[in-house]
Amino acid sequence: MADLTIKELADQLGVSKDKVKYRVRKLPDDSTYKEGNVTYLTEAAISMIRAEFDEVATESLPSESPVENGDYLKGIIEKKDEQIHQLQEMLKTQQKLVDQQQQLTLHANKQIELLQTQVKELKQPVEIGSSATQEAVEKEESVAADESPEEASSESKSVEQETQSTQAESEKKAGLWARLFKK
Repeated sequence: MADLTIKELADQLGVSKDKVKYRVRKLPDDSTYKEGNVTYLTEAAISMIRAEFDEVATESLPSESPVENGDYLKGIIEKKDEQIHQLQEMLKTQQKLVDQQQQLTLHANKQIELLQTQVKELKQPVEIGSSATQEAVEKEESVAADESPEEASSESKSVEQETQSTQAESEKKAGLWARLFKK
């Protein structure tokens, strides 16, 4: 047997040149020699490297018969099927949680909108022609029908004073522009 280069040995073994180089580094220095820029391996080095790759190849191959190997593959497939089933269950759970979160968010947004409308209603100033003023006028008319003209005129004056006071209060609450242009 003649000496081989690292590349030639790698081609014979069917492995990469780097794997052979790695094994060569572990060998003693007298296992290789150089002629020009080419590194040659001695017969002893070639046999040691082939032995290492043969050991690796036999360890990686299953020593079982094809029937046992088929059972082994079926076992792997069953494990993978179980993992797929577990992942699908996890996905369903996650989707359910996302759906619940969306429902809670929608409910919270509706409550916020309701509260905002209530706040807006409370912040609106009492207008002069508002329902409270109209109720006071209606009350005055109903009382006036039941009482004498003197009593009615005194009560109408008190209602007018109330109306004026509510107008004054609403003007105080109104901003500068509202007071200037008197909506």
